[in-house]
Amino acid sequence: VFKVAVAPTTIPDMDMAFSASKQKFTGPTFSHLAGVVKLSWKALENIISDNRANENYFAMHSDWINPAMVQQMPYPLGAEQTFATLITNNAELLESVIDPTMLLAFENLILQHGPHARLMNFFSAICSCLGTPILSNQETVLTHLVLDEERSAQVLLKIYEEEPGPDDVNRSWKFHDASNAPDTGYMGMAEMTQGVKRVMVDWSEVACMNDFYISGRQCCDIVEFCEPLMEKEQSVRTAARGGIRSLRAMDEPSSPPTRTRTRTASRGSQANNARVHKDLVYFLIAQIDLMSNMCLGRSYNCIYVLEKKFPYVMLCALVSQYDLPSAAKRAFCELLRSLWIDRYPHNVIAHLKIDWVVSELSEKDIAAAGALDTFKLSDHHMLRRREEEFYNFATSDKFFACIDFINNYFAALGGEQVVGRKEENDLTTAVLAMTHNLITYGFFGTEADIKKLLDSVVNALDGRNDTFEANQNTRLSIAFGKKTDNLFNPHLLGLSERADPSSMGRSFIMGVMKREQIGSLRYTMDSVSMHVMNCKTNILRILDSVTQLRENYKISQILSALKSKAMEQSDENESAHLGLAESVLTCFDSMSDILNFDYMASAPLDCVLLDLLMYESDDLFENSLLTLHKKYMEVEEIISVLPRMTLLIDSRIPIFEDVSCLIESLTQLSFYTRSYEVWAVHSCSPRDIRSYNHVCYLLNKLLTFIYSPSYDSTSFEDFSVETKADKAKRIERYVLAERKAMDMEESKSTGGRDGGQKRRVQKRSDSVSDFSLFGYNSPPSKMLLKPSKKPNRLHQDLLRSMGFVNRIIHFALRIEASHAERINLMNDHSDKRTDDFQRKEAEQSKAWLFDVLKKTVFVSAGYADRNPRAQEDIFNVVDLLLEKIDLKQDGRELFVWDVLIFIFLKNRELCEILKRPVLEKMGDLVLESKHMNPRLLDFFLTVVQPLKEENCILVNQNGSIEVLTSPNALLLHYPEDPKAEIEEMISSSRKGFALFGGKNKPEDEENERLSVVAEYNTKVEFHRKSIKLLSLCAKGRNSKAAAKCQALLELGEAERALFR
Repeated sequence: VFKVAVAPTTIPDMDMAFSASKQKFTGPTFSHLAGVVKLSWKALENIISDNRANENYFAMHSDWINPAMVQQMPYPLGAEQTFATLITNNAELLESVIDPTMLLAFENLILQHGPHARLMNFFSAICSCLGTPILSNQETVLTHLVLDEERSAQVLLKIYEEEPGPDDVNRSWKFHDASNAPDTGYMGMAEMTQGVKRVMVDWSEVACMNDFYISGRQCCDIVEFCEPLMEKEQSVRTAARGGIRSLRAMDEPSSPPTRTRTRTASRGSQANNARVHKDLVYFLIAQIDLMSNMCLGRSYNCIYVLEKKFPYVMLCALVSQYDLPSAAKRAFCELLRSLWIDRYPHNVIAHLKIDWVVSELSEKDIAAAGALDTFKLSDHHMLRRREEEFYNFATSDKFFACIDFINNYFAALGGEQVVGRKEENDLTTAVLAMTHNLITYGFFGTEADIKKLLDSVVNALDGRNDTFEANQNTRLSIAFGKKTDNLFNPHLLGLSERADPSSMGRSFIMGVMKREQIGSLRYTMDSVSMHVMNCKTNILRILDSVTQLRENYKISQILSALKSKAMEQSDENESAHLGLAESVLTCFDSMSDILNFDYMASAPLDCVLLDLLMYESDDLFENSLLTLHKKYMEVEEIISVLPRMTLLIDSRIPIFEDVSCLIESLTQLSFYTRSYEVWAVHSCSPRDIRSYNHVCYLLNKLLTFIYSPSYDSTSFEDFSVETKADKAKRIERYVLAERKAMDMEESKSTGGRDGGQKRRVQKRSDSVSDFSLFGYNSPPSKMLLKPSKKPNRLHQDLLRSMGFVNRIIHFALRIEASHAERINLMNDHSDKRTDDFQRKEAEQSKAWLFDVLKKTVFVSAGYADRNPRAQEDIFNVVDLLLEKIDLKQDGRELFVWDVLIFIFLKNRELCEILKRPVLEKMGDLVLESKHMNPRLLDFFLTVVQPLKEENCILVNQNGSIEVLTSPNALLLHYPEDPKAEIEEMISSSRKGFALFGGKNKPEDEENERLSVVAEYNTKVEFHRKSIKLLSLCAKGRNSKAAAKCQALLELGEAERALFR
């Protein structure tokens, strides 16, 4: 099939010319072959779709992709869609296939054939896989297409803000209503109230666009540039949709906008120019989509570059501009979300909170400020010292402009969607995704803000409000898989027999299918209706986030009521307990109407959710069922979480001084682990040793915090009456001491403040490494399992309640130590001096990241140490741990395998669900150790029998004996004369030393003897644990494992060992 698809490109002088105006191939020969080629690519797409083996087989032939497939991508034959299917869900393939030659090939295609969206979509596709960013590809695209100014000018359209002249007042945009603006202001308020600069698009330097003009120029306003798509959209928009905007022109012209004027030269007819213009608009949208994908997953190098090209105010103006088509606004909306909202310092706030400070609990009205969890920066936060408004803005009013646009958008939407208007529905999905982020990060700060949003959003869940656009009978028949002849059959449409087909036909001609004529068609999942279903799924996710905020408020009020009741009653008797229970039930009853979704929907929400279960969308079904479950199980869920609460009498804690300081430290550490490509890799900026020191310093403090004792309960008496002013002073003293400590560490690591940037970058810092905690090349068990060290269960639980694993460990284990090497390979330096410099930088970068990973591994071990709940938490990232298990640096190990022992130690529940790949990987390590690491066998001893007084786990008995005996990795040999064997080992060691002309000194001989004895004792310990493991595997009359043990250890050898 592949040979048929690429056959035309193998024929010399094959004319594959394509007429954009006629939408067909004009070559005399290829015009007859094009249909066959399209079918071939479609067949290949179906063959490899969702089939990992076929995808890998296809990619195994390197010349199939480049040049064969790449050569046909400029033409509408389907090669680009086949390539997208190939790499869409295969991250490993995506990373292996993409190389500098592939990027250069696509850049050349744009230079040769001009800007086409299908070519730009390639760069978007390689930046992520199934929503997961590919960091190395994101930065490679950044380097090739954005940072290289010459190449960028030829490949990308230039988007910029134009300074308005004295006569251009009418060309600027102004925020239309500032009457409801918050008193504290909002980000970008000055620019939006004075007038936003208009946005221009320039294609004067883009390849193959030298003779294309709009209104006699090669640059124009973005509204005029996008006019071809707007004309199509205006034809189907209703007058009710005219209010979807929060930014409008200061003086809108009464006459329609000027139509596009093109200067026809060598590019053909006027129709062809219109087609080129439309293709150029789609290319712009694809270019913006690329920028969004480059920032996906908080890729900070890309964010720091693109934030200068796309300011926040500019993007707010674009998504709010009524005269832009929905497809363009959707792209700008996604860029606004990934570039300015989903980034540091914004973190998830709408999650179930299980850590509370008793002294800070108080009764609050839901309408009061601070009743709900919101985004805020404390007075001592490090970002308050930054000059940029984005960083130092400290309240939840930060994104008021976005929230105002969102409210106006959904108010104009009116709870109604039109199935078939893909672009508008995709825009709604993008706005909903941005809304979900803003709620999750705490920017809907009050109950009034949430109610205002939900009043206009909840009604969109009701599918009975939706209408269908069907301008052509064939379009509807294709969409719902029906034959055209039966299109108006009442039975087929799920309608009554009395329905008038002629009236239905008239409604189709008018453009919208009436609500009562839809029937069960809205449940069908297809390429048209899926966009509406995605909108409803996102609305349910918003409701889930609001539910989390509501539950947190209710939990705080319940704890406050319990606190008040407990202070009134000092007796520990049955009546006191009943009084506490009554106060909880009373509190629940009083809060039943708080943010109740039923009061916001025009129809019963239960009926709407049950109706959504009928849709043919797995995501919609799952989220609908989850919403129903949370609605009726909210009380039970809150009560069940109360025993798992981590309650602190006061906010003061050791090491970090205060709970708020611990939260800020975790937020900073999360940012550093997610932005390691910025401070640890020399790519867009030099490596930053200060950030590296700060990461090591915070990890050191966390490990110390886990093993530090809590404050005495008697010491809380003074702090329980501490005023806010006193608390602020105490925290300020701590912050100043921390800054001073970090400055001292920086001075030590760089050799003084005047050490110069060169020394600062190249010198490695070990000054923040506490060897009493981490050692040099010792496993966590050796450093942490000491009589003097005992983990603090309260501190472990406090970290767990703050989402320690999801916020820190998860992203830290995703750090690629060889990221710099990957970037160097993609950039392919030709200058030897540059290449040498980059290689040294890559080595230093790898050393830094290895240190961070090792400290993360140690902190993970300490976090899981003898704490079942923390062990369950770390168990969720076992797959990430396995990916790092073989990583080494200059002879040093990460000791990931030791963390696995900490995870399963005395935890039978986790041992029973252990996956076989973990056993196999640990078996490989035992074999590679050559009997020199008995600690590895502790893992198998742990998972086979977690608790001595309980039975062994059968599946782990069989799994352990299988992975360790094929090939045999155990040591089952005890010598007749141990002393003689030791002397023989020493003698052979000396003979080998003498062969190289060495002479033994007395002190060297003694050290050598001690080393040999230690090695021998290690093997004896390995032998002892091997025997113990065999006995545990055969325990409980496990005949399968016993048979393998008998083959390894004969009865006669066991008898001789017993009597020796």
